Amino acid sequence: MILGGPALFLAGRGIFEYAVFARVSRNRLIGVLVLAAISPAMIRAPRLVIAIAAALVLAAIALSDTARARGRPPEPPSPPR
Repeated sequence: MILGGPALFLAGRGIFEYAVFARVSRNRLIGVLVLAAISPAMIRAPRLVIAIAAALVLAAIALSDTARARGRPPEPPSPPR
């Protein structure tokens, strides 16, 4: 549940971006894959370690989105046709 929630959030955000901007951010897909990849290693880990790992993945995505958007005007919506 600790890793599934952030993965569900990233998947939902990816669907939202596709519906509004007609694209899917590669960072979100990579984030879901990273969360899925670390989940077997986290089976015996304490819950706090799992939560920190999930927070680090989400923080990395937020930082990369911030760096990508820095200095650019807001993107206008362009829904898929």
